[in-house]
Amino acid sequence: MFYVEWKRGQRYLIGDYPITTLARARAVATEVLADYLDRQRHSRAGGPGPVPELVLLKRGRDAADKGNAVETLRDLISGDYGDWAEANRKSGKATRNRLLSAFASVLDTRLADVNPLQLERWRRDRLADGVSPATVNRDFAALRGALSKAVEWGHLGANPMRAVKASKEDKLTRVRYLSADEEKRLRDVLSARDARRRQERANRNAWCKSRGMEPLPAIPLHGYPDHLTPMILLALNTGLRRGELTSLMWFDINEAHKMLTVRSSNAKSGKARHVPLNKEAIRVLANMQMGRETPAPSEKLFDVHSIKTGWKAVAEAAKLKDFRFHDLRHHFASSLVMGGIDLNTVRELLGHSSPVMTLRYAHLAPDHLADAVSVLDKKRVAV
Repeated sequence: MFYVEWKRGQRYLIGDYPITTLARARAVATEVLADYLDRQRHSRAGGPGPVPELVLLKRGRDAADKGNAVETLRDLISGDYGDWAEANRKSGKATRNRLLSAFASVLDTRLADVNPLQLERWRRDRLADGVSPATVNRDFAALRGALSKAVEWGHLGANPMRAVKASKEDKLTRVRYLSADEEKRLRDVLSARDARRRQERANRNAWCKSRGMEPLPAIPLHGYPDHLTPMILLALNTGLRRGELTSLMWFDINEAHKMLTVRSSNAKSGKARHVPLNKEAIRVLANMQMGRETPAPSEKLFDVHSIKTGWKAVAEAAKLKDFRFHDLRHHFASSLVMGGIDLNTVRELLGHSSPVMTLRYAHLAPDHLADAVSVLDKKRVAV
């Protein structure tokens, strides 16, 4: 419990913890004591005497309410926590937007009134609307982080989500990767696309030359006309996320040690990791520099914001059904596991903080499992 005492034996209860936070109690106490001392000075000077203690207490509470910027869940997310997340987390802006969108129906709830029952009702409604348990769990994780900070900063006494458990979800979630035929089609489409653009550049330069105009730089035979092919090939060979690829700079590439570094500021986990480069990845990086000046160390490998249009066209041309750019990461992990690489090594390459995530990403293909159990048939004698 929080009390404010202005004379020995004269005190009143401000509120109960954790409904009343430490920050709120201090604000109330400060206003009450300041008002009381001010009245005492006026009384000694012949002015009005002290007002009744209950009036002082009410004034202090009212002043604290007006001065407390973090009153509701919306105040916390839009204000202190949102600002902190954007300053300290790579995905801070996305986290703020996610919370404001997912918890729109309860944003005007006072922080002190957020409780497990209310959150369970919110979960029930979200699941009834067809939102997957995995998505609900991610929303809850984001909210739990925000409320933990509210406790740390004194806006809230205790985190009400301590009593809220995660929804049960199917751990064998969708992991889409390429079959051998699909990978061949994808590579063929990329090669044909680059050859077509290379020829278009040559035709345009010939047209410019015939008219005395300055031609554009020619695209070398093994060079790339744009970012799409090298991004896809590096994703297939490194398992990097799209955001990690677009954040790469040339100083992140160590050609001597055949190593690529994902800096902590660009990693989803917030931890730096080193990914060895295989022969194809090294060849891709070398081809990227063909026909151009040596890039500056601080220059980005892929100075693009979005690849949705290009990726969609390539995926459709290769007839890849239900396959996203992020699934190239699944393909990388699954290929390693099916090649006999242990899950812990795969986890380190992917940058997962939890082995559970690696299990989800790196399930073996059904055909591969079928091949495994068929070994039993070879050991049995035909009856």
